[in-house]
Amino acid sequence: MADNGRQCLRANLFLSFLLASFLGRYLPGCLAQLACVGEEGDDDAGGNRTAVYIVHVRKPERMIHAGPEELAAWHRSFLPSLDSGEPRLVFSYSKSMSGFAARLTPEEVEAMAGKEGFLSALPDEKLYPQTTYTPDFLRLRPDVWRAANRGEGVIIGVIDSGINPEHVSFAGSKGVRRWPPRKWRGYCEFYRHRTCGRKLLGARNYDAGAKAEQPLPYDIEGHGTHVAATAAGGEIRGANVYGYANGTASGAAPGAHLAVYKAATVAEVLAAINQAIEDGVDVLCIPLASQEADLPIFLDVVAIGTLAAVRKGILVVAAAGNYGPLAGTLRNGAPWIMTVGASTTDRALRASLRLSNGVELPGEALHRNDSSQLLDELPLTYPTAKRGQLPAEACSHLRAAKVTGKVVLCHTGANMTTAEKAKIVMAAGGVAMVVMNSEKRGQTIAEVPDLDIPTIVLDYNTSLRLREYVAKSPRLKATVIPAGTTFGNRPAPTVASFSSRGPSAANGGILKPDILAPGVNILAASHAAQSGFSIASGTSVAAAHIAGIAAILNKTNPSWNPSMIRSAIMTTSRLGDMTGVGPITDEKGTAASLFATGAGHVDPWGAADPGLAYSVEFGDYVRYLCGLGYSDVQVSVTAGFPVQCAAVGKLDAEQLNYPSIAVKLNSSATAPKAVGRTLTSVRCSIGTYKASVELPAGVAAKVSPRRLLFLRKGQRRRFAVTFSIANSTLVEAGDVIEGRLRWSSDVNVVTSPLLVTIA
Repeated sequence: MADNGRQCLRANLFLSFLLASFLGRYLPGCLAQLACVGEEGDDDAGGNRTAVYIVHVRKPERMIHAGPEELAAWHRSFLPSLDSGEPRLVFSYSKSMSGFAARLTPEEVEAMAGKEGFLSALPDEKLYPQTTYTPDFLRLRPDVWRAANRGEGVIIGVIDSGINPEHVSFAGSKGVRRWPPRKWRGYCEFYRHRTCGRKLLGARNYDAGAKAEQPLPYDIEGHGTHVAATAAGGEIRGANVYGYANGTASGAAPGAHLAVYKAATVAEVLAAINQAIEDGVDVLCIPLASQEADLPIFLDVVAIGTLAAVRKGILVVAAAGNYGPLAGTLRNGAPWIMTVGASTTDRALRASLRLSNGVELPGEALHRNDSSQLLDELPLTYPTAKRGQLPAEACSHLRAAKVTGKVVLCHTGANMTTAEKAKIVMAAGGVAMVVMNSEKRGQTIAEVPDLDIPTIVLDYNTSLRLREYVAKSPRLKATVIPAGTTFGNRPAPTVASFSSRGPSAANGGILKPDILAPGVNILAASHAAQSGFSIASGTSVAAAHIAGIAAILNKTNPSWNPSMIRSAIMTTSRLGDMTGVGPITDEKGTAASLFATGAGHVDPWGAADPGLAYSVEFGDYVRYLCGLGYSDVQVSVTAGFPVQCAAVGKLDAEQLNYPSIAVKLNSSATAPKAVGRTLTSVRCSIGTYKASVELPAGVAAKVSPRRLLFLRKGQRRRFAVTFSIANSTLVEAGDVIEGRLRWSSDVNVVTSPLLVTIA
């Protein structure tokens, strides 16, 4: 009882600190996930400059008990629409005051004064500098960090291509005030080089192919260094690439310790997992994925190894894979793995392609300061392929006579990187390159390369416009104009085109991915220099963000098991874009499906206080494996110990106590299907939660009971959701119906995605 009381007191102090920090930091100032309060915004429709105002309003009776999302929607009703640029609503205040912060012109403020409920408006003068950047976009900096001591004492293991230990992001005790906890049992192969310390605790090399050339776990490729820094790199001011994305680079948990394991093959990864368990890591990040999708779990060595890690209380975070946007391309889909998809942020590395007809086409680019990137107008060339040859439009081969001295248009594709295409363009005499996204890549500009030739990347729709202009004017000229780093770009976040999609055929229908996190054009440490930085994209980077956020939650809630941390992240995720009005969209600009987003976009602020959690015990995973129809031998291999399914029982995948609910209904059957779940209170206070369901017509879901009362922390309550066909004329075989289940109290909203497949 005494320990429980101390835990409750610690939790209450943590929440009080968050609230106090929030009021002190953001009431007068800046909403970190957007642009800073007090900063001038974009032009309004009339060309007037906007500034940020703090607007006081009187709540009508119908809004007295409104939740944050409903209140924000009401606040937006005061605002004029804005088709482009930064969002008008900067922040919706729900407790600190009755009002909001918004970007407005003086004329708009005057017009707003006539609206019912308006009280007053004052310009905000506080200005906070922009930073690099995802800790701000995710609302980690500074309050969640402070409350969790930036993750100090938590050990994040990273299995990847090694690390650049001399980089300033990991140097000595960077960001870490204390030595590792006593549980740390690892070893650093860099010790004789004095590169390990409080930040980088351990580093081992399991990559047999690399040992002959470099026996130490140095990162030759750059992937591992970038991922480790994204998860737990220290705060480094003035980080940038050629002045782009300038600010303070930081990992999601800058105070956490790192243990790095260099591995490449499945066997090496399994050895690394084994060592990480022995070393005592708390969170394990595996930013790797198999080439093969839907490998049965009992044949998936990574899934087997990670189940052992979870049994020891380690949360495993893994990349969903970079094989999107096609359905069924997801990797690492076992239910004990937190599977992470990649999203964009509202930051862009802007440049434009100025055509000689006066048109400017927006794109993204990196421009080196030490080379002439501002070009004179030069002829555009759009090569065409000869019969029997590879498509020249992808720039897989070029003839010098056609491209010398010209700006060369290249498509993505042909199984070549942009860097490889740049070499071909340069060898043929081209002086600049325009990379045009394919329809598959859509609006996601996920590769902004650092090349020796000026290069701009255009999204698919912009590429279509350019092709039309070139077709009409074959002698068109162009120049590349850098525009620097911009923020507040919309829509954001969106699902990256490359992010792998569900469903997973191997896991019995459990919805994957679990969550989205930033994974497009992320700045972090480079392997090539002690203080250099690079920009990279991928679900690996997204997984690194979640690993860092999990470390923060592990620090503030040491009694939570891995599934409870996953639940906190999933059930508090953002369901829409940063405006709070539109949905999260995909590379086509359409609403993304649950197979792309999972539960939604990570919101660390919400995850710090989830209210309730879906907890899964290790034995449930074993019974789940039996429920997949595996033999006793197959289950025993996966679990790591002898299992007889007849003795332990079977658990259908849809009955696993997962934060998402996915079921199958037969379009011709009349019998309903019931799915059970158990919620555990993680709050010290009494709470009553009421259920609500959102589902399209045609399918119904009944929750029983509809109210759950929790009297103490750790108390569990069971409920069931019964699904049925409400109108058979509105559904047919093959339909996938999406919805949400919410458990709402006066303080918390616990949200689960619902997925109903009609068979």
